[in-house]
Amino acid sequence: MGMAKKLAYVLIPMMFLLYLLTVFLPEAGVVQGALIAMTILFYGICLKDAGRTELILNFVFLTGGVSLLVASGYPFSASLPGATTMVDLVMFILFVPLISSPIKKYLPVVQDVLTRLKQKLSPLTVSEYFTFIMSLMINLSSVPLNTRIFRADLPESAYPRLIALQNRAFALAILVTPVGAAITLTVSYTGVSYLQLVPVQLMVVAGAMILSRVMVKRDVLYETTEEEAHRPVYKRELLAIFLPFLLFLAVLTVMEMQSVYGMMDIILMVVVPYSLVWSMVTRQLGQWQTDAMDQVKSVTKFFRQFSVILMAGWFIASLNLYLETSDVLDTLAAVTQMLPLAVLMVLILSLMVGASLIGIHQFVVLVLLLEVFTSMEPFMPMPLLGSILMLGMVSGMLLSPYSGLNLMVQSTFPGYTSAGVARLQWRFMAILLGGIVLVYALLSGLI
Repeated sequence: MGMAKKLAYVLIPMMFLLYLLTVFLPEAGVVQGALIAMTILFYGICLKDAGRTELILNFVFLTGGVSLLVASGYPFSASLPGATTMVDLVMFILFVPLISSPIKKYLPVVQDVLTRLKQKLSPLTVSEYFTFIMSLMINLSSVPLNTRIFRADLPESAYPRLIALQNRAFALAILVTPVGAAITLTVSYTGVSYLQLVPVQLMVVAGAMILSRVMVKRDVLYETTEEEAHRPVYKRELLAIFLPFLLFLAVLTVMEMQSVYGMMDIILMVVVPYSLVWSMVTRQLGQWQTDAMDQVKSVTKFFRQFSVILMAGWFIASLNLYLETSDVLDTLAAVTQMLPLAVLMVLILSLMVGASLIGIHQFVVLVLLLEVFTSMEPFMPMPLLGSILMLGMVSGMLLSPYSGLNLMVQSTFPGYTSAGVARLQWRFMAILLGGIVLVYALLSGLI
């Protein structure tokens, strides 16, 4: 193991603790300084592993940030706190998956339930709903799990439909799950509570599920054996999965309503102790410890992405400094007042998808636009703005050959490229986004 990786394994827990301290003690200059220093060191480690695309993006954000600082007149030192802009997202990606650790014990029970369901519904339909439900709890891990469970039940000719449905279901779950970084960032920036935003997102999910039902044939059937047909379903074990998770959601919601902290901060405060207690109660402490170590070690898989994410965070901080000294926001506000709302939404979605198509991470684009749009006079109701930005993010994730989702699916389905996986969603997303733009434009006129 290289020295850089060993150092990263030490830095990640220390950065996590320092980040939490800055949440509780925002005026503590020493803690903030230590976090800045560690973040810069961690960025250097990540940059060593960057490929050509990541190096180009780092260069673009670096030169852009320097240009903005020069134009604003601020010294370079004024932008240093911006090095930590995306630390919360890095910690979120690494530590939130721990909430799924206590669930692993019950996966055989879940598989028995799926077998019973496949006797009544097409495996494609069961796969879609399973991916959606599991994505609410275990995020991206649900996709390879779904592939492992359902691929053997289907002929090879049905693989494109399986891929399209599971990716689509995962993306739709991202729109509503509070343990997803997208909705957490959106809630934190817009000031809209989770309970205000989620009804809008649920309507989008319902419409997308209906559209998907219409567009994808479910004519594949599953033949069960005699043993499978009479296999019992253990309802108690199912409750052991869903009740603690629902309690976790309740804790997050109450804390958001009663505290001054943002949803991202609340989740990072709660996820480690809650998953630890859940594991102890279910006698899985050893599994939790193993998973916690694995999550820290998994940082090496994200070095390339993190190098871009951290540099983009510094660029966003430099952009904020520039916006303080310019009239760009006033100009942008005037433009948003001139253009029809439907045109603005199409431009936003096109920008977000276009940026993803050239390899810019979807979260980077989301945060950048959230920073800009929440710094100016609102041109549409905040719940709808948050929703359209999240839709742009998941659209970029589904349609870009560079997204982690499509690259992962490419590795589990030999013969499929990430670009081919992305092409399975283009027609569906064009219809869905067109309908949403129309409905949101009408709703904005009524609100």
